[in-house]
Amino acid sequence: MNNELQAQFEAFIAYNTYVKRLRPASIKTYMDVWKHFTLQMPEVTKANDLSQEAVVVFFRRLDKRQRVVGKQLKRTGIKASTIQTYGRRLKCFFDWLVVKELLERNPIELNDLPRPTYDDKRALEKQQIERIMVAVLQNSKNTFLKQRNLAIINLLLFSGIRRGEMLGIKVTDIDFGKGVLRVNGATSKSKRDRYIPLHRVVLQSIDEYMEVRQQRKSRCEYLWVSDTRDEKFTEHGLKHLVKRIVELSGVKFHVHRFRHSFACALAKDKNNVVLIQRLMGHSDLRSTQTYLRSMGVDDMRDSIDSLKLATFG
Repeated sequence: MNNELQAQFEAFIAYNTYVKRLRPASIKTYMDVWKHFTLQMPEVTKANDLSQEAVVVFFRRLDKRQRVVGKQLKRTGIKASTIQTYGRRLKCFFDWLVVKELLERNPIELNDLPRPTYDDKRALEKQQIERIMVAVLQNSKNTFLKQRNLAIINLLLFSGIRRGEMLGIKVTDIDFGKGVLRVNGATSKSKRDRYIPLHRVVLQSIDEYMEVRQQRKSRCEYLWVSDTRDEKFTEHGLKHLVKRIVELSGVKFHVHRFRHSFACALAKDKNNVVLIQRLMGHSDLRSTQTYLRSMGVDDMRDSIDSLKLATFG
């Protein structure tokens, strides 16, 4: 697409990349959404072509398109959560056009976007976690891999940090004396450093990993080291590790489910949602609340039963 709108989008991406310093994952999301928009709306080439009608046509075409999912299953339709994501990303770009005085008003209003409801369980159950741990314990090629992978899983489970935050940890980010992890703002969505007290299980697990790491005489500045070289453990390596554990354990999961598990475990232990928000690094409390959707009525029973209020009669 070689037109005025594409040129503005590229300027928008450059600004967010080099001035606002958005994370690569965020930039990729903007680019993916814009790619879908341009594919569905080839007739839109100028800012003046953007209107509420054009937005409606885009989402209608997206909803009607056929796509292959899984084993050649063709599906149509679009989830409310996808509409929310696409709408928010497009709105940011359209806001840019308004500021540049290329667009009179933004055709997307946040209040018009559907609020997705989540009824699926994202937190891992105790038995699933045990199966994941057993898979690592019984199928690691050597002691180094066993200790490293156990430490990674324990840290994800007991801290709720994001995948990129975990991979970006340096050895100097952990204060073993105080038992505190510094999450570097450069690896976080919030762009702010935050400090997480580490559970004793995590500290012991990392300590055991550090022993075998030192036996390999590793000098890598990053905490997690590659299987084959004295280099940082990569996202590709993590994907391969998760795929392997899924096959061995029979538990279908992705790294982000540990984050859901952490949030729900804290909530079930009657921790304040604001504390959970701080530990997870959310700037908006609503983001924290979406992680607690695995909690059912039974999970709230103890909290109700333990209330101490004045009673009459």
